[in-house]
Amino acid sequence: MIQGGIVNTNKPPIIGEFSSNGVANDLKHVKGVISMARTNVFNSATSQFFIVHKDSPHLNGEYAGFGGLISGFDVLDKIAEVKTGYGDAPLKEVVITKITVDLRGYEVS
Repeated sequence: MIQGGIVNTNKPPIIGEFSSNGVANDLKHVKGVISMARTNVFNSATSQFFIVHKDSPHLNGEYAGFGGLISGFDVLDKIAEVKTGYGDAPLKEVVITKITVDLRGYEVS
């Protein structure tokens, strides 16, 4: 997986919507799924997220998946190939400069 977001934040945690937290979320952690990163504490997610690079069924029901890639899988593969160091942090900074959100007809209030 690749992980991003703001590492140090004092914002309150986000309550995750996943099976182990009592919420039905059937989104499977397959390649391209975007999910909330957290500590071992269920409701500890803040601004970090991860994108699944290889199917990861062990994450199903444990993490709050909320979307997925519809294109750009080649970019995901390139990011996953970046050399990493301590804590699997990339040796060279990787920055996502553009994202398009497709709500597929849903309206945001």
